[in-house]
Amino acid sequence: MRRLSKNGQRGRKTRTSQDGGADLNHEISCVLQGQCRTGRKGKGWKTCESPQAYHPQSSSEAIAILVLANHILANEHFLDGFGHVSIRDPEQPGNFFLSRSLAPELVTADDILRLTLEGDVVGEDTRRPYLEKFIHAEVYRARPDVQAVIHGHPLSVIAMSAINVPVVPVFHMAGALGSGVPVFDAYDPENGTLTRTSEEGRRLADCLGQHTALLMRNHGAVIAAGNMAEAVMTALALRDNCTIQMQCLSAGVAPSALSPALARAAAALNFSQNPLFRAWNYWISRLPQPQ
Repeated sequence: MRRLSKNGQRGRKTRTSQDGGADLNHEISCVLQGQCRTGRKGKGWKTCESPQAYHPQSSSEAIAILVLANHILANEHFLDGFGHVSIRDPEQPGNFFLSRSLAPELVTADDILRLTLEGDVVGEDTRRPYLEKFIHAEVYRARPDVQAVIHGHPLSVIAMSAINVPVVPVFHMAGALGSGVPVFDAYDPENGTLTRTSEEGRRLADCLGQHTALLMRNHGAVIAAGNMAEAVMTALALRDNCTIQMQCLSAGVAPSALSPALARAAAALNFSQNPLFRAWNYWISRLPQPQ
């Protein structure tokens, strides 16, 4: 297997007609190095000091953030060989970026595709995106406020999706779950529990509504947020919250949930600038350093 370069990317440069021929690997180098400080280990992935870390202003910055998010979510065990994450294109909000069908830990800038809200790949790229691209497309269509979408299958989340017990926020970092976590189970039988059509994607987006997270019965979860750092924070909090709830239930104890007021306050604090910066840089610092 080809090794990653010091920027966390494979060495080959990539040009794409969709962003005017910009050198995406150079852009990633600018985002992850030129405007950031070296991480604790002094090489490889870089920790960041600018809001650009998760507020992209250009298509190429969004791709850089998406590559990082793939590696973070894989390293934090929300995604494994399956699952996927996307980001809306800040230059063309009717498009979003998603990797070709590939394990998230292996994703580089070269693997990123631009898709429309119909789920079509833009341009002549014939590589196949994930089958469940319609989750992302229909959430972005229904929610103009959403800038990042994650879909994964942590075991604790699947366990909670399989029982008739609602997810409730049981610790501070799960405050964003306080508005409720709906459960989607309106699957097309011929697709199993995969969301493979725009119609099914629309049903899922309708079920999500204005919530930040949704469980897919016997399958996993979808997270929709206003930026990538919020999305990753919510994904990891949902996983851990489900673990805590299942542990309480296994002990025969109903967990005590945060009150709506406490959950709202926790969410507002968690999504403020300092906690997001701390978390984002922590996740980056934990990434395996490229050789």
